[in-house]
Amino acid sequence: ECGGDCSAIHEDLTEMDAAPILTIYSSPYAFAAQRADGSLLTWGDPDSGGDSTRVCEALQSSRVERVFSTDDAFAAISSGERQLITWGDPASGGDSSSVRSCSSVVNVAATRSSFAALKQDGTVSCWGDPLSGGKAAQEVQDQLVGVTKLQATRAAFAALKQDGSVVCWGDAKHG
Repeated sequence: ECGGDCSAIHEDLTEMDAAPILTIYSSPYAFAAQRADGSLLTWGDPDSGGDSTRVCEALQSSRVERVFSTDDAFAAISSGERQLITWGDPASGGDSSSVRSCSSVVNVAATRSSFAALKQDGTVSCWGDPLSGGKAAQEVQDQLVGVTKLQATRAAFAALKQDGSVVCWGDAKHG
């Protein structure tokens, strides 16, 4: 159940008429394989991102550029409008519906159970487990403008701003 058995999608992985697999992404419990056409196949623990049925249509119809993972969820950036597509355990970032705008995303950082998305306008949105950075306090959120880079530890985020300052949030023991 943790990704070691791909027999359920073996035919999809070896289908000769389909676009070839270019790369494989992983979480501790699941895998996502990206085809040359940008579509994804997932397998592994269904509760930890191995089941992408909820977003299957979006994953097949969008050209996925990059994939990121927490311990129990995945986030993908699609090309074009650079939309976020998330799946897996909602408590670990598998549901980004609470994020106001999931478009114009240029990068994503991940802790063990939260994601933070850097948008083209330099703002940051975060979701997932509040104890590991999935929710920034309002005073922190107000500072997440003019951001140029995101980094993460297991349970905290750091954002580098254009002015050279750094904003951190999440579990203080982890950064």
